[in-house]
Amino acid sequence: MTITALPSAPLPTDTASEFNAKAFAWVAALGTFTTEVNAFGTTILGYSITASDAAATATTKAAEASASAANAAGAAGVTQWVSGTTYMAGNCVWSPSNYQTYRRKATGAGTTGATRGAGVSAMSGLSVLRTSIIELDLTGLNNRAPAPSPGSS
Repeated sequence: MTITALPSAPLPTDTASEFNAKAFAWVAALGTFTTEVNAFGTTILGYSITASDAAATATTKAAEASASAANAAGAAGVTQWVSGTTYMAGNCVWSPSNYQTYRRKATGAGTTGATRGAGVSAMSGLSVLRTSIIELDLTGLNNRAPAPSPGSS
């Protein structure tokens, strides 16, 4: 964005005709100057809003990443949930019925396995850490014809 430079301002030492010529040129240029400075200010305001929004998003994403890291650290090396076993608050286990990882909310034991209802996963006293499972069915892959090698017909 360009702001056009103002012409030379009149000086008290200018002759009357020089002073008048400079003053008229300077005043005439003020309209364009004002428009350009206002547009520049609007652009800068837009940039500052964008930067502020980006900073807020970065702060949110940093908190999400920290929570994900904590969940990953807590879920590393999880063991299979066993009915009736006492688990400390914060311990993670995986369910043999749905293979999801759960974290114990409060120290205790439970006998109710993982259930799914009304869009909520629950295991007695446990909160879900992961709500989706990807299962791959690789059966039949060995029965496919091999892909042709490069250069063969």
